[in-house]
Amino acid sequence: MGDIRRTGGNAYFTTYGIYDDEGRKVGIYEDHWNVKKRYFVGWRLDQPTKMPGHVTGTTQSFDKRDEAIQYSIGGIGNGN
Repeated sequence: MGDIRRTGGNAYFTTYGIYDDEGRKVGIYEDHWNVKKRYFVGWRLDQPTKMPGHVTGTTQSFDKRDEAIQYSIGGIGNGN
């Protein structure tokens, strides 16, 4: 994994892109911080970086940031 960069958000959550060593977006996670119980959403992308601005994939909610990141890059919920 390369790095994680803030890519947007609103009054309730902040969105971060997860990038590989070549700078391609390989996942997304959201930090839902302005709610009664903070949680994180991992986005596992169907076809990372194929169409900038067009995101499709599957999501899952987690209590821990690291779990959402691992899900987003394929480390959780993929038989691992």
